[in-house]
Amino acid sequence: MPVDYSFTAADAGSHAFFLTLITVGSQNLTASDIANPALTGSVTGIDVLPPTNPAPPVITISAAANPNPAKARSLVNFSVAASDPTGLNLTYNWSFGDHSSGTGSTVSHKYLWPGSYMAIATVSNGVSASTSSVAVM
Repeated sequence: MPVDYSFTAADAGSHAFFLTLITVGSQNLTASDIANPALTGSVTGIDVLPPTNPAPPVITISAAANPNPAKARSLVNFSVAASDPTGLNLTYNWSFGDHSSGTGSTVSHKYLWPGSYMAIATVSNGVSASTSSVAVM
């Protein structure tokens, strides 16, 4: 977050800056006067907490399977993409519809038996979740 502010002669005295930190976790902030680097102040260990009721993740690319249709005992590659409006880390969990599961935004799976399956991706930010599904034939 580099932010530049140029002080002028009329700026004598103290200055207030207002920042919005959105990345969850411990953050550090340093302010320096470019004209006089000796005038530097810093704050460390600013704890940015997650929102108490954040919006759910946004699915940006729906769940997909390739190849689809798939042959039994052949590798099927699954993918889904999402973003989080509050900047929280996302986890991806898959249920393949055959009592098997996987993790990650991209994952591979083999169906042992021919049939129709519904693969469901659940994307979570730790507080709320969104799902996307794909039928696999």
